Amino acid sequence: YHYVMINQLSAFPASNTPTCDTGVFTAPTFAGGTGVSADDRVGRARGSATLAFAEKSAALKLSITAANAGASATQEFSATASGFLQTQFLGNASGSNVMMQLGSTADGKYLLAGTFMLALTSGAKYVGAFKFCCS
Repeated sequence: YHYVMINQLSAFPASNTPTCDTGVFTAPTFAGGTGVSADDRVGRARGSATLAFAEKSAALKLSITAANAGASATQEFSATASGFLQTQFLGNASGSNVMMQLGSTADGKYLLAGTFMLALTSGAKYVGAFKFCCS
């Protein structure tokens, strides 16, 4: 299982464009499809994120790359969140998708966190979790 825990965001700032770090990822695991040997069931992931607040909303952009020994895929996602507990599902259920949530750290930084599934060029699908800290 892949999961991430975050604190609820208490309020959107009127305007702010924090800088997000390079992110933390679980090692994505094989979730179906083709093109995977028995010893390639765990892959690797990396990505980037941007976050921009405007009045009562947040623009979220996310790029994730997942790979195994022989294939990779990069997928970009973007959404606008207008509520504190709003979860964004982007993509499609049978291919590459992401569920992301906006939250905060105990010291007031913003978090963009969630889970992803990426379909690699080989046809293999990998799932994992991510967290970006933005300040």
